[in-house]
Amino acid sequence: MGLNRLSLQLRLIVSIMLVLIVSLVLGGALACWHAARSVETELSAAIDVGAHSVENALTQLPRAQDPGQELTRLIGTFDGDRHVLAVLLDGRGEPALISSLAIPARPVPDWFVHLLGVTPRVLRFPIPATIGRGAIMLQADLRNEVSEVWGQLADSLVVLGLFSLLTLLLVPWTVRRGLAPLEVAVQAFQRIGAGDYDARLTPGGAPELARLAQGFNRMAERLTGLEAKNRRLHERLQHLQEEERAELARDLHDEIGPFLFAVSVDAAAIPQLVTDGRRPEIAERVATIRDAVAHMQRQVKATLGRLRPVGPLGLGLADAVETLAAFWRRRAPGIKVGIDLGVRCGTPDERIDGTIYRIIQEGMSNAVRHGSPRHIQVTIAAEDEDRIRVAIVDDGNGIDDTTGEAGFGLIGMTERIAALGGTLQVGNRRDARGVALTAVLPRFARAPMAAP
Repeated sequence: MGLNRLSLQLRLIVSIMLVLIVSLVLGGALACWHAARSVETELSAAIDVGAHSVENALTQLPRAQDPGQELTRLIGTFDGDRHVLAVLLDGRGEPALISSLAIPARPVPDWFVHLLGVTPRVLRFPIPATIGRGAIMLQADLRNEVSEVWGQLADSLVVLGLFSLLTLLLVPWTVRRGLAPLEVAVQAFQRIGAGDYDARLTPGGAPELARLAQGFNRMAERLTGLEAKNRRLHERLQHLQEEERAELARDLHDEIGPFLFAVSVDAAAIPQLVTDGRRPEIAERVATIRDAVAHMQRQVKATLGRLRPVGPLGLGLADAVETLAAFWRRRAPGIKVGIDLGVRCGTPDERIDGTIYRIIQEGMSNAVRHGSPRHIQVTIAAEDEDRIRVAIVDDGNGIDDTTGEAGFGLIGMTERIAALGGTLQVGNRRDARGVALTAVLPRFARAPMAAP
């Protein structure tokens, strides 16, 4: 199983162990290198001192009363030496006398001696010819010096072993303790993913974890706010739909119901008029029915204009706005409605056209219902090459700033425009009495609108 498939906890433990092993290997290699250099230095110094002693003794040997005894004494001076072995060689090169080395304090494994790779030095000093044939040989011996190094290294290995064992025990505990807040964070994220936005983290511990907890809590609070906002928006949309259906029902009842009743009455009277032979009255009744049907057709067309999606494939933006203006001219004949369409053919994006229509519909409706204006001016113009400006300006009573609350329609309009990447400003006019509503929209929506 690859390292990438392990959990974060196991990754950290394995990584720390690998670093520990590499450190031990490198530390051991460095310790062996220093040990080899130390052994070489010590042996070189010891054999140089021994060589100096032998040279001095051989220089004085011709003046000795008993040279053989002096040679024996010279070899004896190296007895118990830790680093140098002295050998008296006869004329045939055979050992005649050998000094005794000090016994190493601790046995040394052969593999460690070979690992150090130190080659002992050997020196030969010929005996003066006036005395006889032979030589004195000095040979460096590794055992005692390597035994000392091995003892130090063994002690170090014991300490490192205990340290490694302690590390093996402490690392998993430390990692688990350090990652415990992350496990709590993972569970909190899972709750968020499941739709439980009440999940929170308690800031504490390391500064990084504290910042993570604070950021998570801010995110959860924003998600909670967005959920509540979406819930309110859904309720507002439902309220708007109910309000629109109620308004349509009132229009049908007020505008079409009476005319249907009148047509029914006129149609019921015609057979009697035919029986009585009152032909002129029949023609009048038929003309009345025709006028009533024409009125109902216009009303149905206006209602369809409000219900039908507005865009290049529908009625067209210009026709839809003119129809909406005509509707309010009939409903409120005392209000003058002005239309200035700079973008007469609409935009390339049907969603933008639909939003423009809804902005004008809501703006005019609010002006008529709440402002009691005498004039409403609707303007659609190009803000620049990429944006369109929609303005609805009236000279009514204005907005009561003391309430501090926006209506459902205005809130829904704001969110609809923001979803398309546009902006909306609504407020009392500064130049005169009344309200100015201005929306700036892109020609193309940056994202699809959410379905209500």
